[in-house]
Amino acid sequence: GCIRLGQPMDLAEYLLKPDTNWTADSIRTVMARKKEKYVDLPEPRPVIIGYFTAWVDTQGRLNFRDDVYEHDARLAQELFALPEEEEEAVASVK
Repeated sequence: GCIRLGQPMDLAEYLLKPDTNWTADSIRTVMARKKEKYVDLPEPRPVIIGYFTAWVDTQGRLNFRDDVYEHDARLAQELFALPEEEEEAVASVK
């Protein structure tokens, strides 16, 4: 798969920073080729990937996008599920 990056140059510089062979110019040169380039990182670096189908933009507007990976239903089930004790109490009233 692939992901879209808002600032790919910043990410590349962050990941490659410990390696003095990678300068901003050398990164730009490789990126300009628009071909895959596999690079062994000099050390592990944390990268967190967020997947959002709803957010508020800088103008304060609420935005929604399609859930192409179908994560929202599972997440909603986890977020809004009743604790087991409450589920049992609701079931016993029925």
